[in-house]
Amino acid sequence: MQTECKEERADDLLHPQVYKCTLPSMTLTDARKRLTDEETEIVVDWSQALSSGTSTNIDRLIEWISTYPNKRGVHVYLGSGRHHSTGRKLQNSLQALGCRVTNRSYQLV
Repeated sequence: MQTECKEERADDLLHPQVYKCTLPSMTLTDARKRLTDEETEIVVDWSQALSSGTSTNIDRLIEWISTYPNKRGVHVYLGSGRHHSTGRKLQNSLQALGCRVTNRSYQLV
């Protein structure tokens, strides 16, 4: 069952799949309140994007995360492969923001 978001988002900074609403009653305002909670953690799996060899816009990811109120609650997985300069730039920038960065793939248990 798919639902629609009640409010429009300002910019599509990430892949459209990220923005799919799972709770029909959640509005953008509700989501913002939930994201400011200290115990809320955001997990970003960037491992496939870095290993696929396609061009990725890491500046937009960094910009998006820098607007998040609790950057210590952001955990980014970069994959286990050796990173080119793009991956190193992303890792250094995320760590400078206070995010947790793991150099392995995210696996659901």
